[in-house]
Amino acid sequence: MTAEEKTRRPVIGILCDGGVWRGHPYHMTGHKYVWAIQQGCEAVVFLIPALGTHLTANLTHVFNQIDGLVLTGNTSHVPAACYGGTDYYPVAERCLVRDETHLAVIKQAIKANLPMLGICRGMQEINVALGGTLQAVDNHVPSEPLDPQDLGYGLAHEVQVRGEGLTGRLEQVFGKPWVRVNSYHAMAIDRLGQGLVLEACADDGIIEAISHTSAPVFAVQWHPEWRFWQDEVSRALFADFGARVRAVALARRCA
Repeated sequence: MTAEEKTRRPVIGILCDGGVWRGHPYHMTGHKYVWAIQQGCEAVVFLIPALGTHLTANLTHVFNQIDGLVLTGNTSHVPAACYGGTDYYPVAERCLVRDETHLAVIKQAIKANLPMLGICRGMQEINVALGGTLQAVDNHVPSEPLDPQDLGYGLAHEVQVRGEGLTGRLEQVFGKPWVRVNSYHAMAIDRLGQGLVLEACADDGIIEAISHTSAPVFAVQWHPEWRFWQDEVSRALFADFGARVRAVALARRCA
C-alpha cells in the first residue's frame, strides 16, 4: 500500500430525503450535514438518493463504494404504522420515499457491518428499523438568546453520558460525564429496538444517544451538525465517527 492510499480520506454516504422544489421532485440533504461530515470527519461525502426499492435492490454495489453511512434529521416523522403506534402529526409531515428507503438500508447496513451515524430522525429510524417504538415529546426550548439563524439550535439542556444503564463510552469521547446539547425534535425513542443500548439520557428520561451491541452503529437525538466547529462536543463526536470510518477504510485497502 502506498503512502497516498494510507492517507486517502474515507468516503461517507449521506442518505438523502425525497422532496419537491418548484414543482419538481428532488433528492436532497442539508448543507450543514454535508459540511459537518466533510470537515468534522475529514471525509469525502457521497449523497445517496432516496430511490426506495430501486436503491435497496442494489445496496451491495452502494456499500462497496462507501466506508460509512449517515442518517440525517428532517422535519418529517417516521409513520406510526412502521412501529404500531399512533400518528401525532399530519400526513404532510411525512416523507414516505425516505421511510421506504432508509428503514431497509439500515437493516442491510447492520448486516454489512457498515459504520453508521444517526442524527435526530436518523436515530429514530434506526430504532424503528430494529423493532423499537417512538413517542411524541415536548420540544425543549433553548435556554439562551438566539439570533434568527440559530432558532431551535441553541444549547437547551444537559445530557448524562455516564451512569446507571449507560455504557460510559461517550464519556471517553467527550471527557466528561455530562454535556450540554441543543434540542430540536418532537419525537423520541420510547422502547429500544433489538440490539440497541443507551449511551446518553436527558434529566427528563428522554433517550439522547444509542449504540448497537455488535454493529458499528451510533446515533444521537440532538443536532451536532449545527455550527459544529463552534462546539467542542460536536467536534469530538464527528472526530470519533471519522476515526471509526477511517479504520474501516484502511482495513479494506489492506485486504
